[in-house]
Amino acid sequence: MTDNRGQTDQEPGADQPRPWGAPTETAPPPWSPRRTLTAIAIAAGIAVAGGTIIYLSSDESASAEQQRVGGRLGAQHVDPTLDAAVHGEYTVPDADGYRTEQLQRGEITELTATEFTVRSADGFQRTYQIDESGEAGFDPTHVSTGDSVMVVADVDGETATARTVTDDGADGDQRSGPGRGGPGGTGPDGRPGDR
Repeated sequence: MTDNRGQTDQEPGADQPRPWGAPTETAPPPWSPRRTLTAIAIAAGIAVAGGTIIYLSSDESASAEQQRVGGRLGAQHVDPTLDAAVHGEYTVPDADGYRTEQLQRGEITELTATEFTVRSADGFQRTYQIDESGEAGFDPTHVSTGDSVMVVADVDGETATARTVTDDGADGDQRSGPGRGGPGGTGPDGRPGDR
């Protein structure tokens, strides 16, 4: 409306300056669909990055724990039934990619200077090579025919080369294995391992 002086009616104080910090009377413009999608993408990226970091840090700590307990296949972290496994092959990562290993529990039925045979309670039988270089083998003088053992061997085709031979008795004495030196085991120099 216009008054008799030719000026339009305004709300009282509309042409007066607002004091600093006073609330604005206009609403912010609504978010565009593009701005909304950008915010969602950023939030999803942060969530994925955080989850990845948590997963990787838990995987590293589990790997360190498996090494600390002497490499017993990480049975404490995977499935308690692995402690009762009689025999089987599995694949593990190594510096060159992956390798196949064989685990077998049983009794040594034959032993020579170059190989030994283990027979499991279910009748499974396998012959293991003894690596004479000492790098991936064990000292056969620490075992004898009739011993109950757990063997971990590297498998290459049909050949299985023993890496560790562990007493499968109640004391868990590690008979031998290069650099393994676990309780009662021997190191690469033949001396007893750390206790």
